[in-house]
Amino acid sequence: MKNRPEIVVLLRELENRLQKSNAELKKCPAGVLRKSVSNGTPVFFQAYTDDDNKIIRKSLYRKPETARALARKMYLEEETRILERNLKLLQQLLEECKPMQPENIISSLPKRYQGIPNECFFDGNRQGCDTSGSWDSEPYEKSDFRPEELTKITTRGLHVRSMAELVIAECFCYHQLMFRYEELIHIDDYNFAPDFTIMRRHKWKLSMYEKAGIVPWDNLIVTYGDRNANVDMRVVESEIENKLI
Repeated sequence: MKNRPEIVVLLRELENRLQKSNAELKKCPAGVLRKSVSNGTPVFFQAYTDDDNKIIRKSLYRKPETARALARKMYLEEETRILERNLKLLQQLLEECKPMQPENIISSLPKRYQGIPNECFFDGNRQGCDTSGSWDSEPYEKSDFRPEELTKITTRGLHVRSMAELVIAECFCYHQLMFRYEELIHIDDYNFAPDFTIMRRHKWKLSMYEKAGIVPWDNLIVTYGDRNANVDMRVVESEIENKLI
């Protein structure tokens, strides 16, 4: 069963698809596509109801574009019915599916365990992935910017700032990629703290990164969220598979 973040991502994808289908439906011709057979040859009609509630049938002979538009309309209408049904089922699943984020699991423990440090609940005290390498577990200079915002916890006990960062960190661990979170990078008189620094393929200003030799398509990966800071996980997976593995 998918966990809650994945369900939310899927819900948004289906909602966007439904919105696009409905927008396209509004541009479709009136009526429906009807077919009959004349001398073994299919004949297509456009059927609709006029203002007097009378059914009108117009031949689509030499009107292939209208026939295709009505066929497309039939497809979109069925697609929207399926999307609406699936969205309803996913909404029910989301309501019934208990959150699997570590902070939710810890908060649901009996009160006598609430005072235990969070690190004790995880597999060791590693902040990166469970790999045999040592690069990600070595001490490094980490950003101390607004630590109170580090409210999300990965399954390895790493505290991050957003659900998107949590999911990306989990993807790195799934692919057994060592990483450092918000490692400070000093460029001239500025300090930068990329969300994730990955060994051999190390993220304020792209020009400053480029000045330091950190450039896209080489050792920098940049992901962009929407206006709600949501990240398309298909893009993240593609970036990992094509650039890191």
